[in-house]
Amino acid sequence: TGVTITTVCPGPTHTHFQDAAHMDKSILLYHAGMNAGIVAKQAVDGMLKGKRLVIPGIRNKTMTFLTRFVPRPLATRMVKRVQESRKANKQVT
Repeated sequence: TGVTITTVCPGPTHTHFQDAAHMDKSILLYHAGMNAGIVAKQAVDGMLKGKRLVIPGIRNKTMTFLTRFVPRPLATRMVKRVQESRKANKQVT
């Protein structure tokens, strides 16, 4: 039928959403957030090539791969830590 589906898994991306959700000080975004324009370009390029899955950025691809080998309880703690604010972590450490 000529219909294709491309799933995009962008990972942390700098957008205005973080401001609206009060996540603008997230450790994850500070260290690993990608530019929304780059994410969009890679997504469209992947779609035009007929890719079923697009994970923009080498860091996101690496993290996606490595999570297969991390026990879930540890992964949950890691996610909590990187989603905390930088300000909160400075008070703890």
